[in-house]
Amino acid sequence: MSKDKRKKILTLATVGVGLAGLGVWACMRSLAIKLVTNPPQATSDETPADYDLPFEETWFDSRDGIRLHGWFVPATNSKATIILGHGHVSSKEPSLSIAAFLWRAGYSIFMFDFRGHGRNERGGVSIGYKERMDVHGAVDYLVGRGEDRLGYMGFSMGAAIGIIAAAENPLVQTVIADSAFARLDSSVTAYIRLKQKWVPAWLSWWLARFTIWTVAGHFGYHHRLADPVNFVAQIAPRPLFIIHGELDRLTPLENAQELYQAAHKPKELWVQTGLPHCCGFEQLGQVYQQRILDFLAQVEWTTSNFTAKNFQPIYL
Repeated sequence: MSKDKRKKILTLATVGVGLAGLGVWACMRSLAIKLVTNPPQATSDETPADYDLPFEETWFDSRDGIRLHGWFVPATNSKATIILGHGHVSSKEPSLSIAAFLWRAGYSIFMFDFRGHGRNERGGVSIGYKERMDVHGAVDYLVGRGEDRLGYMGFSMGAAIGIIAAAENPLVQTVIADSAFARLDSSVTAYIRLKQKWVPAWLSWWLARFTIWTVAGHFGYHHRLADPVNFVAQIAPRPLFIIHGELDRLTPLENAQELYQAAHKPKELWVQTGLPHCCGFEQLGQVYQQRILDFLAQVEWTTSNFTAKNFQPIYL
């Protein structure tokens, strides 16, 4: 075989390998975007009425124009209104028991489905950064109806979203974050290792970062803007309560410790001995409820001078 012929074959082989690589990369990118932005939706027929709660059903807009479904549960002589934020691939219905306990303690409740979840249209999920606009929309709705003492309590993804949103939004006067991740890529790494045990650690790390970077690029933001640890310090001087299970494998305890170290006072960390991810309310019962009520009792609720019309998100 002549030298020129070998050179042509080598060139064609190189081009072929390159094109195949680009094809695999494009397929992986498309799959990552689909899996994250359009996850399966959890739905339920439950409403606050099933818990003997008065409620108003509503649709409201996020700050970037996404239509969202929510329930407002008013309390007589309300101490404050607590916004509840659910976890990834979940909906507001699993939080109804928590809403009932808070309502009976004298707090009004606003609970809603994040974009791409529950009773909303599918798609558009970013697992944090874009969803903060849903919280801003919820705050706009509540301020518009005259609620001026607002707190936030979130679980898992909802807890992380609440931290990022409150860092921007001065109308959120306190945050309770149960099982939040500190860095999204580390949480996704843990998820892959937990659900796909055959995947080696180094590949889990790479797949997680590829997924997060791809989704961030799809929506047009830097991937670090989805990491609550970068913004948690901005919540102060508003009080922050971080709750985490000692045996959480989905979002390991290191996440809570990192968030607590980065936060400024006033702050509190409660590590729940022997508990997995986001199980405190179900497994600790009255102990969990009392810790929440004790924390909320220390909040100095104030009437803010801000309004929904004159507050604009910082767009971190």
